[in-house]
Amino acid sequence: MDFFPFPPIETWYEYCIINCLTKKPKKRILYISKKAMMYKKCLAFILAFLCMLITSCSRPRPQTQLQFGILAAQKGLWDEAIFRWKKVIQIDPNSAAAHNNLAVAYEKKGLWDEAEKEYETALRLRPNHDFIIANYEKFKSRLEDHEESDKDEDKDNKKKDKKEK
Repeated sequence: MDFFPFPPIETWYEYCIINCLTKKPKKRILYISKKAMMYKKCLAFILAFLCMLITSCSRPRPQTQLQFGILAAQKGLWDEAIFRWKKVIQIDPNSAAAHNNLAVAYEKKGLWDEAEKEYETALRLRPNHDFIIANYEKFKSRLEDHEESDKDEDKDNKKKDKKEK
């Protein structure tokens, strides 16, 4: 199946020779030229459309980055996951899923303040989302446990310092 039914070049050449020998060669030659120009314009349009299609496919998609971050997190590559989810937030700042996932990653890395900020942003964007609410509540309980363990460590360090003196 041919997309463009171009006559072979020999045929065009033959048309030109035959038309030069007839009484009205200019009209026939112009007709062939217009037809060739039409094909060239169609080809240029199709090439431009294909270029636009290819370049539009190369833009980063938030959903792809989000999924890639999830795969990285599942493999324990938290820095890569953080990078991907930050990229999603740059593309779509209103992505509650990206903010929630970023908060989880910060929590795993021990960056408690950043995690809390991201959880609050996710809750502000999607206040009734059960998954985000559950994650935030678990985070709050872990944060309290972490603060208590820090206080216990501080007390132990103070006792050791007093014994050394």
